[in-house]
Amino acid sequence: ATGTKVLPNVDDSTVQVSLGMNFNFYGATYSSAYLSSNGVIMFGGPDPSYSNRDLTTAQFSGGPAIFTYWDDLITPDSDPARGVYYETIGTTPGSRQFVVQEIATSYTIQGSSINFQTVLDEASGDILMRYTQTVFGNPGFDHGASATVGIQGDLSQGQAVQWSHNQPVLLDNQSICFTANRNAACNAIVDAMPGVPEPASWAMMILGFGAAGSSS
Repeated sequence: ATGTKVLPNVDDSTVQVSLGMNFNFYGATYSSAYLSSNGVIMFGGPDPSYSNRDLTTAQFSGGPAIFTYWDDLITPDSDPARGVYYETIGTTPGSRQFVVQEIATSYTIQGSSINFQTVLDEASGDILMRYTQTVFGNPGFDHGASATVGIQGDLSQGQAVQWSHNQPVLLDNQSICFTANRNAACNAIVDAMPGVPEPASWAMMILGFGAAGSSS
């Protein structure tokens, strides 16, 4: 992993960081965000909640937010690589990317580390989620079995798209792309961080400003 490392050796913690760019999410533009050790990127405020919920029925207090792997995660330094890494790729306004990568384990079983990444694309507003490793070593938690994956804005306005909730459907080397404008090139976002394998499978979802669709 590369970039600035934050939230090492923590449980249920957040930190505010600069995106180094402007990112439009559900019609609002943000230049900073809160990163959670529990696999969430928040634009509304810090919420270190560890108990994941269904994004289609419960409003997240730290929202609008991106839930790449919302679960009860910890970053103990028994594996020195654990933590959250972030960086901004590019310098030209309008064409930058903000990248977050987390290496963590489950609070409950404290097994092997999982490794996942989120890329926010300034030009398109696309959100790319990459999953390098999704196995802790317990079927009740592996592959997202105890996690929520998706995005949420104002739930009262129908602003939520959920990929999964407590379902073991995440695969190693899988990527999921959320796009606001049915961007067919969503999966062509540059691999911004070295060491992350090219995805073995792709899936695309529409951000859903009122109506949402998906294809995979």
